[in-house]
Amino acid sequence: MIAHYFKAASRNLLKNKLHALVNIFGLTIGIVSFIAIALYITDELSFDKFHAHHKRIYRLVHKDNGVAITPAPLAEVLRNDLPEIEKVVRMWPAYQTVVSHETISFYEEHVYFADREFFDVFSFDLIDGDAHTALAEKYSIILTSNMVHKYFADENPLEQSIIIRDEPYKITGVMQNVPHNSHFHCDFVASFQSLEKFNLSNWGNNMFYTYALLKPNVNDKDLESKLGPIITQYTNDYESDEFEVQALDTIHLSSHRGYEIEANGNLAQIYVFATIALLILLVACVNYMNISTAFAAIRKKEIGVRKAIGAKKHQLVVQFFSESFLLAVIAFAVGLLIVMALLPYINLWTSKNFVNSDIFNPVLIPLYIGIILFTTLVAGSYPALVLSSFKPQSILHNVVKSNKKRGFLRGCLVTFQFSILIALLICARFISNQFTFLQQKNLGFSRDHMIVIPMPELAMDSDIIKHEIEKNPGVLQSSFSSDVPGMLKYGWSYSLIGDQSEEQWNLNTYIVDLDFIDTYAIEIVQGRRFSKLNSSDLTGAFIINEAAMQKYEIENPINGMLRCRGMLGQPIGPIVGVAKDFHYQSLHQKVEPCVLYLGPQWYQYLSVKISSEGVPATLNMIKKSLADVMPNRPFEYYFLDAKLNQLYKAEAQIKSIIETFSIIAILIACLGFFGLASFIAQQKTKEIGIRKVLGATAPGMLFYLNKDLNKWVILANIFAWPLAWYATRQWLQNFAYRIHISLWVFVLAGVIALMIALLTVSWQAMRAATANPVEALRYE
Repeated sequence: MIAHYFKAASRNLLKNKLHALVNIFGLTIGIVSFIAIALYITDELSFDKFHAHHKRIYRLVHKDNGVAITPAPLAEVLRNDLPEIEKVVRMWPAYQTVVSHETISFYEEHVYFADREFFDVFSFDLIDGDAHTALAEKYSIILTSNMVHKYFADENPLEQSIIIRDEPYKITGVMQNVPHNSHFHCDFVASFQSLEKFNLSNWGNNMFYTYALLKPNVNDKDLESKLGPIITQYTNDYESDEFEVQALDTIHLSSHRGYEIEANGNLAQIYVFATIALLILLVACVNYMNISTAFAAIRKKEIGVRKAIGAKKHQLVVQFFSESFLLAVIAFAVGLLIVMALLPYINLWTSKNFVNSDIFNPVLIPLYIGIILFTTLVAGSYPALVLSSFKPQSILHNVVKSNKKRGFLRGCLVTFQFSILIALLICARFISNQFTFLQQKNLGFSRDHMIVIPMPELAMDSDIIKHEIEKNPGVLQSSFSSDVPGMLKYGWSYSLIGDQSEEQWNLNTYIVDLDFIDTYAIEIVQGRRFSKLNSSDLTGAFIINEAAMQKYEIENPINGMLRCRGMLGQPIGPIVGVAKDFHYQSLHQKVEPCVLYLGPQWYQYLSVKISSEGVPATLNMIKKSLADVMPNRPFEYYFLDAKLNQLYKAEAQIKSIIETFSIIAILIACLGFFGLASFIAQQKTKEIGIRKVLGATAPGMLFYLNKDLNKWVILANIFAWPLAWYATRQWLQNFAYRIHISLWVFVLAGVIALMIALLTVSWQAMRAATANPVEALRYE
């Protein structure tokens, strides 16, 4: 029996090729979109789940100021005083570190220092070496297989040395490359004991990431409640420090703290993409319903004959669902092939590295089955239930009448399609406007034609390097600093000397040279800049921003004495100036309190302001100048404005996806609208003929036929506008600085949707309006 249904379904599809092809095309577009987004979402949800004990691994983070970094002594307290914890590991990423072996030298982004328990907590596989002892000794290091190939070709690297931070490190192991779905990626893991220059007993030195492996059946909330009282015993005057635990497998999508180890994903973005995927699939299914209804007249007699010879309604329902299922399977198969062909573009679009095997991930198989069944049931329900309900007497006598309820339902389907289309158009416009705003907003510092050169572990006086490169006519100004705007690694505790409350301040810290403020054109609103004419500036002086002055309610900041509690030596010095707030972090966040301090031993980057003319020649001259004074250092650089744009990578991705799916929704909606226009024109064939005989003109008929359909498009705006307003408003809440929601965007989207509908319907309507009325009157 089932074989009979599918055989009959195949015959009907072959008989009505146009109907089948249009339906397959619409469903395929929806399925391709769904699979592409499903690949992305599945990958995002898989982060950090490859670790064997990922459900028992937690990261310690600051509770009060919400930063991901913690002080080094915290790990020892966790090890010694909390029996619920099985293992603890600290990590410190040494960004932009020079790594050398013989004549090979590169700047490396992913050099990490970690405790020996690194492999006890995380499930990274060692190819060579002993996981328990590889990081036990000072100046020992583990490389990934990619780095082995990069620095040693086919040689065995074990027991050989590699230069990190101007120190030789013995290679004690080789590990597999870190999976892409990890919230951090290390190419080198060096012994934590090698960090001799850091004061690892200082509770104010917040620079490290701390992870704990809990014992089985330990409740993380119970553990968290014990942290405060125990840590208070050790922190002395840091009693304001409070910590909480964060599950490892929630970090990538749900953690957006300060000083994240790498840029994370966004759970809200996952919800947006999942909603879009489902809506696009629904629009494709609605399209199928409309087109199937439009071709209903072709099959009326078939249905009548089947019923006349004894076919039951449920048998016809199964027949139509069989056709829907067959179409869904064909569309899905074609969709899979298209996804495989488009995989390079999907990778570019999503910033992933999918391969064909990812498409057939066992996790996705139930989803694929669900897509086929969902499409079959949703797309086939209306045709099956409506067409199977025709009465045989009416069909065989050609007196099937229009049903107002069915017409209303078709109108609702069109309204649904265009509501989604209009909402996508509105959201796409606002996202594009916000993205443009992010790129063009005045950040409070100069970023144009600013190049940044990594310069860690300086082996010579920074003034000599600056003097050499500023000989070039294309170089306007230069400055050394620990970080540059858009990047921040340091945050320490400070207190105002003489303040009776001795309140601890957590301030983001930029360690800079004398020219940093001038190079970046940062405005000073009180006091003065750093100056070499003031000898006290060179031994200890601070500039705070307006946010720090306001948050900590400092009425007269100038010459107030500030003590840094997190830096080696705990420098004390006067506040000599207040900088106007500049956006040194992304515009997702309000400007937070920060401090600028002079400290040559912490320099990591050289910022160079260059002329807009002759940029390639200037870069070549800078490279030559640096090679003269630092012959063994690689030359790498990036433009600051390009780096800052990467802060909004997720927004750029959402913008691209919304725009792409708006186009897809337009295409699918046009197919459905065309099908419905065909259906209405077919139903009104005799009416059109009579109207024309009575003198109706072609333009008048065109208006008449468009009127019935376009009212549903106008109605769609009533549903789309509130939906788009709510979605846009919620999305904009992610930004501390954002655009206003403007009415004209809603009106424009509605007009565009109406124009799309008019253009889609007009061809079919014009064809019916200009047909010979005699032929219309002879219809059936």
